Parts: sequence; C-alpha cells; structure tokens
Amino acid sequence: MPVGVGSSFPSHVFEAAARQCGVSARSMPQIGQALAKKAGLEWTADCDSGDTLVGGRHSVTQAGLDVISQAVAGLLPRR
Repeated sequence: MPVGVGSSFPSHVFEAAARQCGVSARSMPQIGQALAKKAGLEWTADCDSGDTLVGGRHSVTQAGLDVISQAVAGLLPRR
C-alpha cells in the first residue's frame, strides 16, 4: 500500500487489518492498540500522536506502524 499525502495510510488499511485479525475499534490508534494487545505487544505513548499538543490522538506514528506490522504478522496465518 503506498503512503498517502502527509505520509499517512488510509483508514481502510487499518480497518482491513482489524477485520482480518478479529479486533474491533473505531480510530486508527484504537485499532493499533487492539492489534498490539491481541498479539501480546505493548502500545506505548510514542505509537500515536495522543501526547502531542496538536495530535488529538488521531494518528499513528512510525513506531505505531511498526507495532501494528509485528502484530498483524503474528496474528495472521502464514501462507
């Protein structure tokens, strides 16, 4: 999936990962946190923009994408 404007992934990528891995959540950070939890990984403060003054907890950082990638790799069956 190519990265979009502002170096972001579209929300449907997060939603598809959530469906495939059997988690339910609304926002992209919530999906990331749910995926991490299900995979036994830690979702830390640097995984989303919630602790920044302009973030408002609506975006996932590179650290968060790394955790999501590890989580999905561990949760989905290998082909």
